[in-house]
Amino acid sequence: MQTITESLDDLLRRVDELQPEEFRTRILDLKAELAACGSTFDVSAYVRDALRYRFLRERDVDAIYAGGVFVGKTPDNIVLNGIHLDAAVDAARIAEQEPDAGE
Repeated sequence: MQTITESLDDLLRRVDELQPEEFRTRILDLKAELAACGSTFDVSAYVRDALRYRFLRERDVDAIYAGGVFVGKTPDNIVLNGIHLDAAVDAARIAEQEPDAGE
């Protein structure tokens, strides 16, 4: 039997291959499982955030020329995606947690 974390990971890994109804059912099942444990964890918000990040992560670096939504880094004025976006986000999160980390 999968843990809730494993179920969430599996759901996000398979999101592109699941039919919308199956996806909704899996979300509702996870919500019910969490509620039964007394958890207030918001599965829907977690999944929405993960899908938003995936969208940004997979954007073409040429999106800046074509218009639309993309992630950029200043003052370098570069578009980030893929592992470069992951690294920039991780570094920014660490810097916020440890203010002296950049020195």
